[in-house]
Amino acid sequence: MTSSSTSRPSVRVFALSLVCLSLALLGTLAATVRPARADGPTVTVEWLTGPTAYPDEIDALVKVKLAGSGTQVAHTRNPDHVRMARITFDDGASLPWHTHPGPVVVSIVEGRLVITNAFDCLPRTYAAGQGFVEPGHGNVHRADALGRVVLYATFFEVPASGAASIPAADPGC
Repeated sequence: MTSSSTSRPSVRVFALSLVCLSLALLGTLAATVRPARADGPTVTVEWLTGPTAYPDEIDALVKVKLAGSGTQVAHTRNPDHVRMARITFDDGASLPWHTHPGPVVVSIVEGRLVITNAFDCLPRTYAAGQGFVEPGHGNVHRADALGRVVLYATFFEVPASGAASIPAADPGC
């Protein structure tokens, strides 16, 4: 007999993402990230869910192996504060250097997004139909849109304050 406690962590993280996606109809909050110039392109974050609590004990392990880099591991011991967002980038919009409190699972549904991580300064492009996992926990990166981009992101370990993104210093890439 197989129990959920013997499931691989990646399966559990995938299951959590599906739960968050199913809760997307409960959304309420929207925010816009403004560029340095008032007339420039923007990034709009529409929160589809409030903090989602799980009554079950969850222990998730996320391993990310990027081409040309080592493996990043994010151990999420209490991914109880989960939020899901629809994020839209205007053509040419970007999110400056930042990190996240926990892992973020991203699915791109429109356009192309360039992610540059501070640890290797290599730009990686993800297109509609692709996704990536941002391990959070201090992994500093930036995001730049190539055209209009729409994506869905599931944020783990969002604190009660709701801060899913933490600004970071420019690493000089």
